[in-house]
Amino acid sequence: MILNFLIIGLVALIAYWWANQGVFSAILHLLCTIVAGAIAFGLWEWVVVRFLLSGSQFDQYAWGLTLAGLFVASLLILRLTCDKIVRANVRLPHTYDLVFGLPIGAASGILTIGILTIACGFTGSEIDILGYTGYARSSKTGKVESHDSLWFPVHTWTAGFYSYISATSLTTSLPMADAYPQ
Repeated sequence: MILNFLIIGLVALIAYWWANQGVFSAILHLLCTIVAGAIAFGLWEWVVVRFLLSGSQFDQYAWGLTLAGLFVASLLILRLTCDKIVRANVRLPHTYDLVFGLPIGAASGILTIGILTIACGFTGSEIDILGYTGYARSSKTGKVESHDSLWFPVHTWTAGFYSYISATSLTTSLPMADAYPQ
């Protein structure tokens, strides 16, 4: 229950923040968020396997912390670069900024919180995170079973978004969806 409220609150806060910054700033931030997510997902496995897995206690945290770290670092660099290149904002009436900036900011919030939620799921921790279990292995059958669902499943939407663009806009001659469909 706590995680549901936390996710909704954070997405709403991000949406409101970018709506108040203006539509143009919200669009720039959404583009930076999309690219930062693509960079993080693109480098994530390679960085963990190549540099971080060593058979130590840290291995259970390496996957989640690396995904979150790559995303945050990429987003920070992209935002700072955009702020240096684009020094002024396009001024629209505040009502237009709120009406059009809010859904764009919400998209940024969904992707940001979705990536961070996925990263939390990849850290070795207790079976639940703030009262949310999601999927867990059954002690009786040994099979992975679904336990809870989030009210606002940002992790699923984010994974679906990046799966879609990896097979369309960001595709290569052999996209991951074809190379490793499971």
